[in-house]
Amino acid sequence: MDFIQTSNKQVDKFGPGKHGFSAGNPGLGVLATYLSNLWCDMLQQEIVNVVEAAGLTANPAVMTQLLQAIKLNSALVGVDTGAANSAVVTYSPVVPALVDGMVLWFKAAATNSGATTLNVNGLGAKAVVGGAHAALQGGEIVGNGKCMVVWNAALNSFVLIECTGAALQVGPATQNQHAPQMSQAAGVAGSASNLTMTLTAAAASGTMTADEIIVETALGGVRYCLPSFNKTVNLATVGAGGMDTGTAPVSGFVALYAIYNPTTGVSALLATNATAAAAPNIYGGANMPAGYTASGLVSVWPTNGASQLVIGVQQDRKFLCSAVQVLNATTVVTRTVLSIASAVPKNAKFYSGYINLLSSAASFMTINLWPPFTNSFITHPVNVTVAANAQHVVPFEGAHVSNQNIAYSNTNGAGVITININVTGYTI
Repeated sequence: MDFIQTSNKQVDKFGPGKHGFSAGNPGLGVLATYLSNLWCDMLQQEIVNVVEAAGLTANPAVMTQLLQAIKLNSALVGVDTGAANSAVVTYSPVVPALVDGMVLWFKAAATNSGATTLNVNGLGAKAVVGGAHAALQGGEIVGNGKCMVVWNAALNSFVLIECTGAALQVGPATQNQHAPQMSQAAGVAGSASNLTMTLTAAAASGTMTADEIIVETALGGVRYCLPSFNKTVNLATVGAGGMDTGTAPVSGFVALYAIYNPTTGVSALLATNATAAAAPNIYGGANMPAGYTASGLVSVWPTNGASQLVIGVQQDRKFLCSAVQVLNATTVVTRTVLSIASAVPKNAKFYSGYINLLSSAASFMTINLWPPFTNSFITHPVNVTVAANAQHVVPFEGAHVSNQNIAYSNTNGAGVITININVTGYTI
């Protein structure tokens, strides 16, 4: 747009550089400001652009098109006369076509219960999506709420910007200051509800299920909740659903991570060698599969000599397996540190199992399981009276382990003592 620029314009009529028109003075031979074809074309096109942007076609027989276009290009307000999940709105002036970026308001007739469509002026029912560009789930529109939608031609859908009194769908948060989705704002990385994995025979693969699992992009980062988790890991493969790199360890441990790709909404299990070091709660390796940005540690499982997952069952954070003997002693000792690395991973916090006690003579015997810390006062005491050459079995649960080490001490009133400590499970 520009001010008139012909040679007999009225200079600076509306301010510096803002020229105007002069009526001239015929008596004195002063001509009125004349028009140029350039200026007329410009003015015409400016008006036609407004008309066409509203979806109208220039029509010389209609003298109200500019007014209609101004109204159509503004926020039109209508009333929904449709049913729940199928909004129908007739606007006046009529919306002749849906134009990318067109903003419409309407008063909702009913609360939606799921995916929803909107039919504007009989142009056809079009999907209504939320701010995350996903179908509505229910409750994003409420009866008598004021709804604002914008037409997105690329999506061939209306995007619901807001509905007063209703829930708002937003895109997944990707930064700390973003508004999170409900599924992102909960829990601690790796925490799970009703997590289960069972192997009745040693195998390269196993399936884990859970009502839900929490994963994060980093400690204190963006959280995601993965509902109805049901994924299989195969240690003979590499990538999502397998090892992160290389092969599974022989007679060691693998950490299992739930991982998530927020762009595709796909989740998986990822295994990594956790024999030599404790696995962090968030995957910290350099081999996360492409697109997966969130993770949570959900298991550390033993492997056998064939690099297979051993027989066992895990419920939430507790793992149970066949008994592994970690001590066979015949001497009385004061508190002594003992490694149980053959039975528990470095991530283990507590362990459970049973103790076999035997004395060659009738005796009162004691054994204490301690944390491996100096001067620790925490103990799991076992005090029993046994007959000569009679075996006594005592189960225990929840004893403390640190970095695969425990401590024990024992006494015997008479005879030669024999002590076996067997580990049958641990909690990470």
